Amino acid sequence: MPRQLIVYVDDKIYHQQNYDNSNNSGVQYNCNSSYLFFLITITLQHSSPSITISMIAENNHWGVAEFKLSINECLNGCNYCNSQECFNQELFLTLFNEKTFSVVKTEEGWQSGFVGVNEIGECYGFNYLKTSGGKLHNVFNLGQHEMISFQAKLLIFNSDSTKIYISVDDILVTTTNYIQKQLIFNGQICGYIQIQEINLLQYQHFSRSLEITISVDLKQYHQSPSFSTYIGLRDFQLFVKKGSVECYDWNIVPFDGCFSNIYDCVEGCGLCIKGICQDCLVGWEFEESSQSCIPICGDTLITQDEECDDGNLVAYDGCHKCKYSCPSNCRYCQFGKCLGCQNQHQILEGRCQFICDELEKTHYQENQDYHDFIILEGYQCRQDQFDDKFERFYFQQQKSLLNLNIRILEQQYNNSKFDYLDNCKVEQFGKCLECHAEYEFNFHKTKCIPKCQDGILIQEEVCDDGNRIQFDGCYKCLKSCQIECLFCSENKCYNCQNGWQLQDYQCKQICGDGQLAIFSNEQCDDPEDPNCTDCNYQCDNDCLICNQFQNCEICKHPFQMKNGKCLSICGDNIITPPFEQCDDGNDIPYDGCYDCQFKCSFGCIKCQKDNKCVQCDELNYILDTHTYICQAKQPNSDLEPKEEENNNDLVIISCNENQEFINYQCVNLCGNGILNSLFEQCDDGNNEGGDGCSALCFEEDSYKCINQNNSFSICNFVQQPNLELILLSEIQNQTKIIELGFSQDVYLLSYQYFEQIVEFTITPISQYQLSLLPIINITAQLNQPKYQISVQFLEPVTDPILQINIQQFSIYNYYDMQLKSNSKQLHLGTPFVLSKATQNRVNQVIKMNDAIVYSTVSIAGLLFVTGNYVVFFNLLDLLQSLSYIRYMEYKFPPHLSQFLETYTKISLQPILEILRVDELMTQLNGGTIPYLKKKSQKSNKTNGINQMYLMNAKGCYFSYFASLITYIICCLISSSKISDWVGYYFKKNEEKIKTLRLISIFQQKIQLQSSKLKNYYFSSGVFQLFYSTLQQQLFSTLLQFPEYSFNSIFEIINSVAALGSLLFLISIFVRLLSITTTEIKNKQKWKYFFQDSKTGFWAANFKPFQIYRSACYIIIITIFIEYPQAQSVLLSMQSFFYLHYLILVKPIKSNYEIAKLICREVILLIITGSFLVYSLELNHDQFMLYGWFHIALFCFLLVFTLTVDLLDSVQKTYYIHLKKRQTQERMKILQYYENPLQKFCYENKVDQQLKK
Repeated sequence: MPRQLIVYVDDKIYHQQNYDNSNNSGVQYNCNSSYLFFLITITLQHSSPSITISMIAENNHWGVAEFKLSINECLNGCNYCNSQECFNQELFLTLFNEKTFSVVKTEEGWQSGFVGVNEIGECYGFNYLKTSGGKLHNVFNLGQHEMISFQAKLLIFNSDSTKIYISVDDILVTTTNYIQKQLIFNGQICGYIQIQEINLLQYQHFSRSLEITISVDLKQYHQSPSFSTYIGLRDFQLFVKKGSVECYDWNIVPFDGCFSNIYDCVEGCGLCIKGICQDCLVGWEFEESSQSCIPICGDTLITQDEECDDGNLVAYDGCHKCKYSCPSNCRYCQFGKCLGCQNQHQILEGRCQFICDELEKTHYQENQDYHDFIILEGYQCRQDQFDDKFERFYFQQQKSLLNLNIRILEQQYNNSKFDYLDNCKVEQFGKCLECHAEYEFNFHKTKCIPKCQDGILIQEEVCDDGNRIQFDGCYKCLKSCQIECLFCSENKCYNCQNGWQLQDYQCKQICGDGQLAIFSNEQCDDPEDPNCTDCNYQCDNDCLICNQFQNCEICKHPFQMKNGKCLSICGDNIITPPFEQCDDGNDIPYDGCYDCQFKCSFGCIKCQKDNKCVQCDELNYILDTHTYICQAKQPNSDLEPKEEENNNDLVIISCNENQEFINYQCVNLCGNGILNSLFEQCDDGNNEGGDGCSALCFEEDSYKCINQNNSFSICNFVQQPNLELILLSEIQNQTKIIELGFSQDVYLLSYQYFEQIVEFTITPISQYQLSLLPIINITAQLNQPKYQISVQFLEPVTDPILQINIQQFSIYNYYDMQLKSNSKQLHLGTPFVLSKATQNRVNQVIKMNDAIVYSTVSIAGLLFVTGNYVVFFNLLDLLQSLSYIRYMEYKFPPHLSQFLETYTKISLQPILEILRVDELMTQLNGGTIPYLKKKSQKSNKTNGINQMYLMNAKGCYFSYFASLITYIICCLISSSKISDWVGYYFKKNEEKIKTLRLISIFQQKIQLQSSKLKNYYFSSGVFQLFYSTLQQQLFSTLLQFPEYSFNSIFEIINSVAALGSLLFLISIFVRLLSITTTEIKNKQKWKYFFQDSKTGFWAANFKPFQIYRSACYIIIITIFIEYPQAQSVLLSMQSFFYLHYLILVKPIKSNYEIAKLICREVILLIITGSFLVYSLELNHDQFMLYGWFHIALFCFLLVFTLTVDLLDSVQKTYYIHLKKRQTQERMKILQYYENPLQKFCYENKVDQQLKK
């Protein structure tokens, strides 16, 4: 009978299994008895210096053979580690680590209360420090350090479950729950002892005095009332991390390589080793000669002492060589902006433009389009420097011809205006368009730098070996050393890692030097170790790589590891003598080779090569010497033994089929446990029926036997598959969701479809709509099919019953057994169906709400087009927040449930349906809709709660893709090549006024807007996009966690994307506050976080708080999906705290946005808090009343938002109108500023024209 074996390691169960030794039952065991051997392998994480192993078995006759104990030590140079990492600490003190010890020194200092502890206890063959109570403490004197760790084994005697407290310097740092679990043993060992390992890792500590206190609340164990409770200690180890002095530079200057006696990076350095810079930050350039970083002028990043950086080397543009400079023809300026121009110049578009004559000055406003185009192209009238060429345009305006002189400058203007760019092949307007062959653009495309990794050493390149291989002496055109080098200078190594020899300024590994070189292929380097040959461990002859314990890690081909030995692989078509006689690559018996041994026809007991049998079973078979095949003997048909006499007076006796002559009589072989397939269907070793194999050796109904000739038959009871129906929705819901499945894996006949063989009926007769959705389709192959049935009742009905009928002889299981019952009923429960009047009223409210939503979205979209992105994204955030309320698992009234579905209409789903994204994902998932295990028992599988990550997050990825395409298009439109093409087209059509107007409109309306949008993308657009998709992205990510699977292509893509999204969101949330809490020099880069926000800490952090608020909102809904009451309480608390923040701080400059946010939080606070009423028992009228109340609150929130947006739009339109009028009046004043009398002349001329 089975016996149980339990293996304890430090009093914890790591192995517990039953072993069957029934073949030897009843045997008197002695040294010559036959034992069964079982292999037991246990692997666990363990860091204590000693280990206690206990084995307990039910059977007294057992033992242990070939016991092996192996450990994985910490890496060389590591004193303390676990399975994940090495802790850079030194072993300071070791106490009670020996298996046995006889003396406890007084200076070791352990005390229990105020009494020193020096008593030694003994148990399991080891000693321990024994106390008289439940507390131990000690004080240690340490040197200079910054971190400590310690571990020990705490022995608890005769105590029930309790808590263990660990304090450092009288501060409680950790509490451990101790659970009493005694050995499964008849009796007690050392009383009732439990071993508990305690440890404290990486605890920050600076004081030279360390006090450690270990205390246990001892509780008398109920099975040992006469034993005293106390604790013991052994295997104590204390580790410290010392704060050593690393360097001296005799100054307190930071960023010079050493600060406060600790290595520090120089200014601008991103990676340094012991104060020596290896790589610089963005905006800095590495200088090999001084091993320092210098700022890059012209990269648009302001660093160190740069006053400005406009990303170019153009002089007289306000910033030159990263210092403020006055623009060309400017008399005086401040911070690069001109405040006054020289004579005959005027500030236009921020630059001093030359005014050629009075006519151009007078009609500047009337020819604004042409003037803007001239400025954009860089052409100006410069009589003092260039030879001008004039062309004239004539056009009709207000029935008068006006002459406009447009100066077109030649290429010499461009050559004299801009500085010469080194190594540039094609240059235009001070910008390089193409570099020479050996050069390429830098990151910002502002200058040409030598190509690295081309094998050509030019200019400032220190080296160029033509590859990207690190640690080969040259990397990124800078000299480097090997990875084994600890200190490198000028491509020369001066200090190597442990085990590496320094020769010719290089680190080399030398086999036989007695030092193991880390990061090398040396496994060992000990000349005295017989198992170490050529610095590699040797063990099994068929082993390729062994470890230091002579255990094989990797076998030679074609062997494989099995039970620690390298054995041949049967079935690989490779014959490996002497282990294999043959190998035909299959497991088909009687084909000449089976289990890599010769095996011929059925009945053959001795087989040779080429499927030739040389000896058959003489009892039932005869060898055919021509075909070498065993042929069955022809049995006699008589029921009784026959006696015949031959000529020699010999008697021949023969029995019936499947009988054998034993003790002078014919005995039936059925029931002997040896199957003879010629006469028996099964043989289970008995002649009893009802166990699967009848008394006549035939298989019984509802049983399936596993049969193999000449062996014992095993019969199992097999049940027919059942049809299963599960109601997923609430019984009062108007729409019922039913899951249809089967109790076993089944298959469908290949020529049928499930929809053709199933019939649905509902009684009593009523109006309803029924749909069948396949989750996992039933096919001609075995699988576990599942379907969802949706039934929507259109009129009230009492206790409806769903009847499902499936055609017979259509669905079978693995054993070809059909369904136990082809019909089944399910009580759906009385649904809560709205009356026609109520439904009409709900439809009207939904239409009104849709109108409000669409109007609000239209206004926000109009503001988005005009540049007001904040209103649009805040509205999008509001609609998203409202759409997730439907996932609160309350029993909402039907009209409220219908109303909440309206907030999902503003989505990308129509576009995704056109692109057929769902169909693509279904195909990747093998033709079925991908879904998760139920996150909610009340939701159907097509609900977002039970869908996979990609199905929920597809809209996010579409948004990312669309925004990236938009950015690329804007970059193309605003590129220099398009500008050159427009300039060329302008010159080609100089006399076509309409064409010039179209070109001007393209430049001002399209190209300029594209340039603005391109610049806006990375300063604000990316963050706005992240915030708008945050709720959907986080919702999808949390629903998938932690159910990751890799069984198909879709599941692999889905799991990798979900894990990546989780890591991305965590990194964003961790770093979010650092954007606004640290000093930002370039706020334009982080414009999104400072735009429209007030100053001050709490106000400046409004955008991070807003992101955290949305994240917490989604986390509460997903984490507490099964607890709607908890959702209500937490969501209302969140709204309350956020509302408190908005009212006190008022972080936004816009009063309209503040009002909308406050209103939203107040409404959400009331709604989420009052949802608790749906947890109560309500009658029909109360149920409907509360539903209308919540619908009214939702409508009020949207109406208020729409009203505020309208007021904001009207006010902004009015301000724009006022600003336009002020600009017109200012231009009129500037037009006649130098000659006021001209104004009267012009007005008199206009009056005369009006009189005529």
